[in-house]
Parts: sequence; structure tokens; C-alpha cells
Amino acid sequence: MPFTLARLLSILLATAILGATSHASAGEALEGAATPSKDALDPHGFAPMDLDGLVSNRTAHFNAWAVPDAEIGMQNTLDSAEAHRDRIWSSLGMIEGAPIRVLFLPDLNDYFTRRGLPGRAPAWAIGLAIPAESTIIIKWGRTSTGQWVALEPTFIHELAHMALDRAVGDSTLHIDGDEVRSSPGGHKGKIPRWLHEGFAIMQAGEWTLERGAVLMQAGLRDRIIPLHHLHKGFPADGPDVELAYAQSYHFVLHLTEERGQDALAPLIARMHEGHDFEAAYALAYQESFSRAEADWRQRLNLAYTWIPLLTGSSLVWFLGGFVFVLAWRRKRAQKRARLALMAQEESLDEHLDAHPLPGLGLTRDHAAPKPWRVLHDGTAIPNEQWERSMIWMEPTSDLPDNIDLPRNDEGNTLH
Repeated sequence: MPFTLARLLSILLATAILGATSHASAGEALEGAATPSKDALDPHGFAPMDLDGLVSNRTAHFNAWAVPDAEIGMQNTLDSAEAHRDRIWSSLGMIEGAPIRVLFLPDLNDYFTRRGLPGRAPAWAIGLAIPAESTIIIKWGRTSTGQWVALEPTFIHELAHMALDRAVGDSTLHIDGDEVRSSPGGHKGKIPRWLHEGFAIMQAGEWTLERGAVLMQAGLRDRIIPLHHLHKGFPADGPDVELAYAQSYHFVLHLTEERGQDALAPLIARMHEGHDFEAAYALAYQESFSRAEADWRQRLNLAYTWIPLLTGSSLVWFLGGFVFVLAWRRKRAQKRARLALMAQEESLDEHLDAHPLPGLGLTRDHAAPKPWRVLHDGTAIPNEQWERSMIWMEPTSDLPDNIDLPRNDEGNTLH
């Protein structure tokens, strides 16, 4: 009996060990399917993919591939790619020189299809950064709203994500697109999501007056989102998404205004050493992050105090009561109130035009500092270049070039 019991226990133990081993193997296989192992990457860190039908170009640090229709847009983007890389890398104190693959494709999921993998990008996405595979994918074509994707700003945005992840040693997947959406699954890396997005928006010059208005309205209504709520991800949808982007940019800009354009370098260096964000912040700046956020909130709150004065609401209420008491002066008082309110509203408009970022005294130059005109091939042209050249006369019609127009006997077209 003891012998039989011992054999039974041995069999059960062996079965348990075998089952545990099989379970672990299955888990590793599933994880490997989601995130390719280092063995699957080439010496440049690129994952293998089918490049059939794509045209290529190369600079010192970028290997680019595009569908033939996007070749001109790819070339124009690469013309300034090295300058953007130098600026971003310098702001983070980075010196590494590993190459980056950049793909210009009609659908971001074409990348995964060419790798024999299921798609991971939603239909609304226009940019994708995969640090683990040293790859950036830019959508070439139109967005869901019919606008052409501006290739260069989208490239800069994704490059900023790539730089932050490389500097810290992170490998989070970044999906960017329609800014009323949030990336699926949120942000699971070491770097706060708000820091990632704020830095990318600042580098790509994507701040707008509309975002300033969103932030201002949230401040007036005391609806500013605590930044620790934006650490792992943004709201899934609704107006708070745009507010999350606005706050992210505003705090990063606040940090650079306070500590200089290279302000993030010491913070990123501490995170690279292995410290979590708040510990790294305290070590880098000798100040707790909670204290810094409180100071930023206080500056915002102080900036909002002038708005009720400029809108003239107190004046209107006072004049309303005065009119009620002194009926015989009603018409005259109403006229004065209207004129005063119009003058105050005009003053408010002028202030907002001059200072779109409340609390920092910044000028319109910070709002869309590099406005773009996007051509039909996705090329982004700065406003000043657009106005100096004849390129603005380029036809943008989607009609075919060989359309048969009515002509007279001399061959001239009829208008």
C-alpha cells in the first residue's frame, strides 16, 4: 500500500510539473506573437517585412520606404529629417545614433500585413511609432474627414515619441491620429502619457488657439485634470481628451519656460537610470512633482482672474440694478452698459490673440509656430514658403489630368 501511494503521488507530481511547463510555454508563445523577440530583428533593429512594390530613400539616420505615390512626400520629409532629429535628440541630451526606419503607407496596418501579422492600428490613426522595432509608420493619404495628412508634422510627432522611449529605454507602442480618441489600451510605459504627448506636440508645433480656449474654459470651470490621472492613459473619448492634450503641452511648455529648452534632459537621464517618474523629477530638479504641479495650477488660476473683469459681467449686473432703481435713466444706462460690454469683449479678444496660453504671458508665436499648408501629395509647406513661391498655384483638383475639355475650331478651350 505505501508503495502504491508513493507511485500515485509521483505520478500526480509529474503531471503537475508537466502541466505547469506546458502552460508557461503557451504563455511565452502568446507573448512572443504580440511582441517580436530580439532574434527577429536585423542588425539595425528592424523587424523583417515584405518591401515589394515600395520605393526607398536614405539619410544618415533614416531608412525610408514608401508606396510610389508617396515618393515626393517622403523626399520632402527627409529633406529636414536630420535637422529635426538633431534638435530633438539635443533637447533630451541624447547622443545615440541607431537608425530609424520610416514607412509612408496608405494604411498603417499595411505594415503588419507585410509582416504576416494582424493589424494593430485603428482606422483613424495617422501615425505609429514602434520603438522596439525602430520603426515609424506615417499614413499617406486622406484622413477620415477628407483632409490630406501633413507628413512632416506627423513624422516629427512620432519621432519625438521614439526619442523619449529610446532615451529612457522604454518600448511602448504609440498610435496617434484623431485627437478625440485615445490610444487603445492606454499607456503602459515608464514615461507618463501626458509627458509623451506634450513633448510630441511641442516638437511638432501642433499647439493651436483652439487648444488654448479649451484649457481656458476648463480653468474657469475648475475642471483641470490632475496630471497623475493622465499618467497611464487619456480619457477614451469626449471633450476631456482634447483637454488632456492641451494640459500636457501646457505643462511641458511651462517646464521649458521655467528651466530652459533642455529642461527634460536631466529628468530623462534619471529615468534612464531606473528611477520612476516622481523620484526622477525630485532628483533632477530638487523639487517634488506634486509641488511643481501645484505651482503650475496656481499660475493658471491667477491667469483666469482677469477674465471676469474683461467680460464685464460685474459691470452689467451693476448697471442692471442701477437701471431698475433709476427708471428715468434706463435707456441711457442700457446704452452705456452695451458700449462698456462691447469694449470689454474687444479687449478680451485682443488679449486672447496676444496671449493664447494663460498663465505664461506667451504670444501667438507659441500657437502653431509653424503653420502648414498641405499639398495633395501630403507635403507640408510652411506658410512663409507657400507665400514666397508659386507653389500655391498648383492645382489641387482630383479631376484626371487628361480630361476632355470642349474646344473651338482653333483648339482653344471654351470658357
